[in-house]
Amino acid sequence: MALLKHLNNEKSAQAETSAMRHPASRPASHSTFAGLLTRTIFRPALLLILSLFSSFSALAYDCCIDGIYYNLNTTDKTASITKGSYNGNVVIPEAITFEGMTYSVTSIGDNAFSSCSGLTSVTIPNSVTSIGNSAFTDCASLTSVIIPNSVTSIGNSAFRYCTGLTSVTIPNSVTTIGSATFMGCSGLTSLVIPNSVTSIGTWAFSNCSGLTSMTISNSVTTIDDATFYYCSGLTSVIIPNSVTAIGERAFSGCSGLTSVTIPSSVTNIGEYAFYGCSRLTSVTIPNSVASICKYAFSNCSGLTSVTIPQSITSIGDDIFYGCSGLTSMVVDKNNGTFDSRDNCNAIIETSTNKLVVGCKSTIIPNSVTFIGNAAFSGCSGLTSVIIPNSVTAIGERAFNRCSGLTSVTIPNSVSSIGDEAFYNCIWLTSVFIPNSVTTIGKSVFSYCGRLTSMTIPNSITSVNNATFQGCIGLTSVTIPNSVTAIGARAFDGCYGLTSVTIPNSVTSISEYAFYGCSGLTSVTIPSSISTIGASAFSNCSGLTSVTIPNSVTTIGGLAFEGCSGLISVTFNAEKCTETGSHDYPIFRYCKNLTKLIIGDKVTTIPSYAFSGCSGLTSVTIPNSVTAIGEGAFRSCSGLTSITIPNSVTSIGGGGFFRCSGLTSVTFNAEKCSKVGSYNYLAFNDCKKLTTLTIGDKVTIIPDYAFFYCTKLTKLVSLAVEPPICGKGAFEKVDKTTCQLLVPEESINKYKTADQWKEFLYILGYDGVDDVSVDSQKKVDKTTCQLLVPQESINKYKTANQWKDFLNILGYNGVDDVCVDTQDAVYEVYNLQGVRSTRCTTCKACVSAVVCAKRKSPPTTCPTASTSLCRRKVAKS
Repeated sequence: MALLKHLNNEKSAQAETSAMRHPASRPASHSTFAGLLTRTIFRPALLLILSLFSSFSALAYDCCIDGIYYNLNTTDKTASITKGSYNGNVVIPEAITFEGMTYSVTSIGDNAFSSCSGLTSVTIPNSVTSIGNSAFTDCASLTSVIIPNSVTSIGNSAFRYCTGLTSVTIPNSVTTIGSATFMGCSGLTSLVIPNSVTSIGTWAFSNCSGLTSMTISNSVTTIDDATFYYCSGLTSVIIPNSVTAIGERAFSGCSGLTSVTIPSSVTNIGEYAFYGCSRLTSVTIPNSVASICKYAFSNCSGLTSVTIPQSITSIGDDIFYGCSGLTSMVVDKNNGTFDSRDNCNAIIETSTNKLVVGCKSTIIPNSVTFIGNAAFSGCSGLTSVIIPNSVTAIGERAFNRCSGLTSVTIPNSVSSIGDEAFYNCIWLTSVFIPNSVTTIGKSVFSYCGRLTSMTIPNSITSVNNATFQGCIGLTSVTIPNSVTAIGARAFDGCYGLTSVTIPNSVTSISEYAFYGCSGLTSVTIPSSISTIGASAFSNCSGLTSVTIPNSVTTIGGLAFEGCSGLISVTFNAEKCTETGSHDYPIFRYCKNLTKLIIGDKVTTIPSYAFSGCSGLTSVTIPNSVTAIGEGAFRSCSGLTSITIPNSVTSIGGGGFFRCSGLTSVTFNAEKCSKVGSYNYLAFNDCKKLTTLTIGDKVTIIPDYAFFYCTKLTKLVSLAVEPPICGKGAFEKVDKTTCQLLVPEESINKYKTADQWKEFLYILGYDGVDDVSVDSQKKVDKTTCQLLVPQESINKYKTANQWKDFLNILGYNGVDDVCVDTQDAVYEVYNLQGVRSTRCTTCKACVSAVVCAKRKSPPTTCPTASTSLCRRKVAKS
């Protein structure tokens, strides 16, 4: 009979498990849906219904008996324990009976007991032959488990992170221990691997920090990668003669290991095999070993001596890195690949005369031509070294982290110094580099914090990436004329550097080149420079001024970010087309930058060039500029006014975005065809922009040029002919309150022109001088007569601003307003002092008699609609 797998949600399964363990608590009529799941073979229709319960984590099993879930194999009548929620002590039976059929329990399936945090012990019967992958993973409360002699294999991660497990007995029947089987079992103190085991997987006992001793059986042929990784409590280990290879990181981090015996069967010691075994004082490498891989014994600080046998043909980099106690190195005289000639306490490759590995007591022989990669790397006990004239090259990381090294003289024979050769030699105070050196690699002197000065020879063409990064004691450096490029982070973090001269030969300064050089007070960027990289001078807080020469075409984002002392910038880069970006403006956080000089040959102010320079109060854009890039002056909140010259043909989106202090703009750009866009407005969020002046030669106002300038109260157009307004040119400007001042003879033209005619108050003036009315043309409330309806005199005497008039008189009708001759010429001014029109009779002054006709005074007096009529001159 074929069985369909019963699917159940975990919540229901837990309830059923509890009911089965405590039958007395179960109802007499157990007809719940959960109960049905455990007793019935499902039909396909019921499976469809169960699939709808997707919010619950589903379990797959054939039956549940006494709280244990099983999958059944009806062919060979076997049962396998499957995933369930288990607590306390679990006893697994040898056999179960389901629907009249008996099944032998032969396996614990994958993940069967995983993450059962309440599980404390498990009894496994002799019928079980295999424990599946992750069977007991993360059972933190599991303290004991008895594995019977019937089990032959333990799967990957079977007991991983069972931190409460203190002891495990692996029976003689087991042949395979999977990867990470006991990984992280920190409570495990001892373990015996029986002779039956032939294979131990990677990471099998890694991070078993409580394990103090280990016996490996003669049947094991390989100690795989990271098998005992970071078993920090392990003090000794016996490797049997059956083992031929020690894998990568096999004993890495076993800081408690004091001795290890490597048998003569081993031919290879893998990378990082004994890395960080700091208490290991001696190690005997047998004559069978042919290769020692990189970092094999690195950071074994307790090692004092090492003997390289005849059999060794390959030695990796950094094999004794950080072995600060190592004083003796001897190579067997019969070794055909390496030697330790002249009792030099070093390992030298015989055929190439390359010094492969040295120690603090090494004396470099005169026959050595090359100091190999990482030869003295991490040799903290090395205080001085004499490099003989025979040496032509110093390899990568050769003296890396030799923290005790105080000085070094490089002979004239050396032509190249490899990457990180003296990296982090923190006590190195002086280095002489001869003219013979043509190549200095990356990070060669990085973090040599006590290095105070450096002369780079004329033979060098490039100061490479991070060459002097973190040299905080460096106060001066001489860069020769031979250098054409300064690499990325070349002087990054050299905050003691007070001055640097960049020669005319240099064409590029790469990103972060002088980042954080806070002691740098001045720098001259020569006219040979075409590229200044991103963050090149970021956080140079001591810089007070900088000149960008006309040769510069590209400035990277944040190039001068955080230069808080910068007060003056001269921008002469007439061909510069790229500067920073929306998120990375070049002068970000330069809040004290108050002076900006833009050269008279500059044609483009690049995008985001001065974005965020909140200290700028004024900027003069020269007539040479034709384009103002996107966001060029974005968030320059200190700017109060700006004049766009007639040479400008385009202003990028957000050009003056969030210039919150901007109150006045003069727009003279007669050929400008673009000012921002609908989606990115040039003057958006300029909350104080109240005055806008349009130049007399302007013929076109581009699309959306002054869109959303909602605070405009005064718009002056000097153009006799109304400029053609592009789409949405003044959209969102309040045209009911904003005064439009135009040439007097053009009033009617503006009143009929598209978009201009939408302004309610279009006022005239004689010329530019009339826009700002002098004091003589403003209403003098001490002499000006205010004529109001007779019955409203008292109302005006108490109304706001109207009450300021000294002479408030009554009249009986409109004709009483004008008593002078018909030949008189009148000018009408509003109470702000701006002339609105001229007339010969007050009857023609419509805006003047509006006030006179009103029975009650307007709420606010000084508006364009509340004008006073007074006689100016009489016609002759």
